[in-house]
Amino acid sequence: MKINKILAVAVMLGASLPVMAQFNGGGAGGNDGDNANYHHVSVGYNATMLDPEGSKGITLSGFSAEYNYGINLKSDMPLFLEVGGALGYGTGKKYKLMNLAVPVSVGYKFNFGESFAVMPYTGLSFKINLMAKYDKFNLFSSDGGDGDWDEGDWEDYASRAYDDDEEDWGDYDDYAADYKWKRFQMGWHIGARASYNSWTLGLRYGLDFMEIAKKCSTSTFTVSVGYKF
Repeated sequence: MKINKILAVAVMLGASLPVMAQFNGGGAGGNDGDNANYHHVSVGYNATMLDPEGSKGITLSGFSAEYNYGINLKSDMPLFLEVGGALGYGTGKKYKLMNLAVPVSVGYKFNFGESFAVMPYTGLSFKINLMAKYDKFNLFSSDGGDGDWDEGDWEDYASRAYDDDEEDWGDYDDYAADYKWKRFQMGWHIGARASYNSWTLGLRYGLDFMEIAKKCSTSTFTVSVGYKF
C-alpha cells in the first residue's frame, strides 16, 4: 500500500473520533460508564519489515512486550490518550534487531454490553534501536564497532540487502558511512484492541517516517494479548 494512502487512513481515523463520540450514546456500542484511567500490559508476535530500495523486502520475526497507561480525556466519554513503552525484537536472514519504542496514541472505546469493547487508535512512535547486527557485525558502525568490517564484508552485505548491480556505491569509505544503521527513528501507527473483561487482543501496524539506513525503510506488524487493570 502506498504511504500516502496509509497516512490518509490514519488522518481520517483520528479526525473521526470526535464524530464517533456523538453516536456512542447507548445500546450496542454505547458507553457503559467505564471511563477510568487504566494500566495495560501485553506480549505478542512482532514482525519488522525491512524494505531496501530496489530489492526484495526482509521480514524479521520476534516478540514484543509493552506497557501503556490510558488517560481519559473527557469524563463523559471513553476517549483516551495512551502513553507507554514497548520492547521489540526480531531476527531473520542473519539480521538481529532490538528496539525500545515510546508510543503515544489517541483511541476511542466502543462498548458492547458490560464485558466486551473495541478500541481503535492511532498515534506516533519514538524509537531507539538498541541492537542491530548482520551476522556478527554491528550495523550501527561503519567498521562494525570494533574494526572487523572490511570491504568484502560490506560488498556481501550490499549484495544481500540491496540490488548491488544497479547502484554505483562509489568510494568504499563513503558507502560504509552512508549505509550504517541509525539509532533513532520516528513513525506513526494505527491499530485496534478488543477486550473481554480485563483480557485484550490487539492488532497494530506501524510505519517509520525515518529510514533505518540510507534507502531502507521499516514497518512493523504486531499481534498481542494483554491484560488491563
